[in-house]
Amino acid sequence: MAEAQGVEAVARELRIDHRSERPVYLQLMDGIKGLAYKSRISAGFQLPTVRALASALDINPNTVARAYRELEHEGIVYSRVGRGTFISRFDAEDEKKVVESRMRDIERELQSRCAQLGLSEEQFLDYIRKKSGGSR
Repeated sequence: MAEAQGVEAVARELRIDHRSERPVYLQLMDGIKGLAYKSRISAGFQLPTVRALASALDINPNTVARAYRELEHEGIVYSRVGRGTFISRFDAEDEKKVVESRMRDIERELQSRCAQLGLSEEQFLDYIRKKSGGSR
């Protein structure tokens, strides 16, 4: 796959919400982890360069660099000087940790949004229960 096609393919799969309270670099990390865990990109896949991905997503290159550094620190990617950044091998236990972490983040964001709107958590949960047709 050509570099430009690879950048476009990865960028299309990533969702950045600039209105979210969640920092963009964390959203980017979540997106890359999700692609890896869902086998949309496999171990050894070369990620786009920092500049190329930043340009494709219209975000600051420092944001992409930070996400890549954090992903490397977590063992999700590895870098080779002069060659690029690549997806590491990982197992199902890693995926569980990521899902749990993301669910905690969503919970905190929902709590914050409810507080901003003057809603209690119970009001929000009642609404969800009613919309889903049950008392799960």
